[in-house]
Amino acid sequence: MAYADTDSVAFFWEDAPVIQVVTPLDKNPQMLMWDPEVHPNIHTIADLGNTDITVSVFGGGTWTQLFIAEGVLSEDQVDPSYDGSPARFIAEGNIAQQGYASAEPWDYKHKFTEFGKDVRLQLVHDAGFEVYKSALAVRADELDEMAPCLERLVPIVQQAQVDFMADPGRTNAMIVEVVEAIASFWTYDDGIAAFSVQAQADLGLVSNGPNGALGDFIDERTNAVLDQMRAAGMEVPAGLSASDMSTNRFIDYSIGLPGGAETAAG
Repeated sequence: MAYADTDSVAFFWEDAPVIQVVTPLDKNPQMLMWDPEVHPNIHTIADLGNTDITVSVFGGGTWTQLFIAEGVLSEDQVDPSYDGSPARFIAEGNIAQQGYASAEPWDYKHKFTEFGKDVRLQLVHDAGFEVYKSALAVRADELDEMAPCLERLVPIVQQAQVDFMADPGRTNAMIVEVVEAIASFWTYDDGIAAFSVQAQADLGLVSNGPNGALGDFIDERTNAVLDQMRAAGMEVPAGLSASDMSTNRFIDYSIGLPGGAETAAG
């Protein structure tokens, strides 16, 4: 079992086909952000595309290439040299930069004190590229063999996500403790942990689908992504469709966030 994004499943389908079986995240947390004090009239990624504002991103991202192909962003303004450092965003002050909506807004307000203020952002999902991000997947040729396990595991994953969003304290404390023990370059504390959960709720990163369950896949959404990728000239196998790439076979439709269909946590 591994994490698999919709676009990655499509790209690697012919060589390493996998099938998504549950998606704890309903929306991709990737986003573009900018300083609203410098750019008060920019509210969306499409707004950025109507300017010459530099958009700093990691190279090779599907969504950046797709937004260029669709004309949402211009190739001239996209700079694929971003390396994860906050230095350029802080020093120049007038660029847009990619990040995770569940992390960077906290860092740039509380951790990077030389910036120390709110950013404005839009999710890639809300800008029109609605992949399922970090869904759990298994090898396509092992789906039936693993079915007895998945019938039990997938509802556990669903319930675990519901329980976490309702009461994240114990899990967040464990994550913070593990990060401290690893003692790598990456840091994570109680503040950003609490912010992340709230952002997941407020932005609908974790939410029920239209059927009222958490973790299921909507074929129309996946097929729309595949159509976008093909229209952008990306190599997607002919005939590949949502029904090949994901399944709701193991989803328990009684498990979801309180509130029913399309309900975000919080």
